[in-house]
Amino acid sequence: MRKIRFNLRQYMAKKSSLKKVVLEFSAAFMGVLVALALNSWKESSREKEFINEVVKSIYQDNKLNIKQCQNQIDHFAHHVDTFSHYLNDESISINEIIGKNGGLQFQSPSFTGYEILMQSDLVSKINYELVFYLSMNKKSAELKEQFFMKGIDLLNEYVYDNKKDIKRKYRAHSRDLKGSCKNFLNEALKVDSLLSKKFPHIIEEI
Repeated sequence: MRKIRFNLRQYMAKKSSLKKVVLEFSAAFMGVLVALALNSWKESSREKEFINEVVKSIYQDNKLNIKQCQNQIDHFAHHVDTFSHYLNDESISINEIIGKNGGLQFQSPSFTGYEILMQSDLVSKINYELVFYLSMNKKSAELKEQFFMKGIDLLNEYVYDNKKDIKRKYRAHSRDLKGSCKNFLNEALKVDSLLSKKFPHIIEEI
């Protein structure tokens, strides 16, 4: 009888010890899950903050680019008109005609936000349509700059020339420059529209 009681006490002690181990393991396991969830939440919060700041930067860059491009379209339109006006006047040179319009004015567009985004590993978490439009806008900006550099080359070659055919050539180039600016503006307006549509809550904070 004593032996039975002793074995029963041993059994109960082992059962109590096993229950304690299970409870401790469960508590530790829950602690790990909570820590993982907290870490995941912090990481998600950091990603959201990064994306918000990038979208704000892209929006501000794009607004500035639109304003500058509208000014450039007007500028090159004036060049076309002025070259047309002095086309047959050989008393005035290419350089003087350009000077009447304040010289050749060009501002490189800003893509700071876009470049930061493309260098990060979060680009896949941004609206794919926005990334596509931005990449097209960047390409049109590069094309616009190529046209401008071609104009610089023409100016260097014919800076003091006053012949009608050279003026006609530069007028045609000014039209091309205006056209490239319009293409860039159209792409920038697509970006602006998409940002307003997809990220209104972020833009409202600016």
